[in-house]
Amino acid sequence: MVEESVVHDKAIEALCTVGEAHSTAHLEEHFLPLVQRLSADIGWASRVSACGLFGIVYNPKSKVTMSAAKMYVSPILFSAVR
Repeated sequence: MVEESVVHDKAIEALCTVGEAHSTAHLEEHFLPLVQRLSADIGWASRVSACGLFGIVYNPKSKVTMSAAKMYVSPILFSAVR
């Protein structure tokens, strides 16, 4: 039997691989809303997933994705410090 965390990690790894192959416009249209939804959820798995995808949407080529990614992930990071 495969543990849930292993499946979770592989899913994030696969999404990162897919995201790296796509354009900035595609990331803005599909991946950024995904990170937004995941970061807004209160469950730890969703928040960990959002952090795992942060590197894909934090794209220096696009100021839109950079600032939005920071906005979505910052609350997760600050809540972890408390």
